[in-house]
Amino acid sequence: PPAGLNMMKIQQASQSLPTIMSLSDMKKFSSFVAEGSEALQSELVQEELKTLTTEHQALISLGSNYRQFDPRGKEAYLDQIALVQERWKIFMTRFQLMGELNPDFLEESQRYLMQVGMTIEQFNSLIQDVHQRMREDAQKEALR
Repeated sequence: PPAGLNMMKIQQASQSLPTIMSLSDMKKFSSFVAEGSEALQSELVQEELKTLTTEHQALISLGSNYRQFDPRGKEAYLDQIALVQERWKIFMTRFQLMGELNPDFLEESQRYLMQVGMTIEQFNSLIQDVHQRMREDAQKEALR
């Protein structure tokens, strides 16, 4: 981990906050959107959210076997994770631009990151760095 990052704090903080990935139905997703969100009333948006969540959950589940993947499988997995991350970024940015993100959700997210000594930029950079290292390790493994 990067200098100053306390993994125990991350683990403790993560246990006190709900995560999108632990939610099982649409009604529970309202936590990240402002109450009365018009965008979330759209069947198309609801379907997009459901599909994105289902695919993300499937990838997370698949990732539990990451160590057993061959090098090309590891790279393919990381490619799929990157695509889902980009789709989440786009999805959430749309809600942010419409002013429909729940301020409590934003505050909880910032509080969580502050508890572990990170900004959102540092968190995103850490994720990118870790995925890049994983990709490099898979490429080295392929050369053996």
